[in-house]
Amino acid sequence: MSKTPADRWVNFTPWELQAIDELFRSFGPMRDSNADIGKLAGEIVAAMQRRSIEPFGSTDRPAPKVKAPPGPAQK
Repeated sequence: MSKTPADRWVNFTPWELQAIDELFRSFGPMRDSNADIGKLAGEIVAAMQRRSIEPFGSTDRPAPKVKAPPGPAQK
């Protein structure tokens, strides 16, 4: 594997890059708190952008869950 970030992901197929990108996005908040995860995720995103590869899934972070209001009172 190349030590140059731009060349490190060249030999991966688009499907492999999409899968790795999806894996790193599944780490959620850990991307911000772990420098290595953030660095690798950024490299993969940059490689996908250079090769015009669309992400496999949604790139939006999920919204926080909101509790539903209480239902009607049971009798």
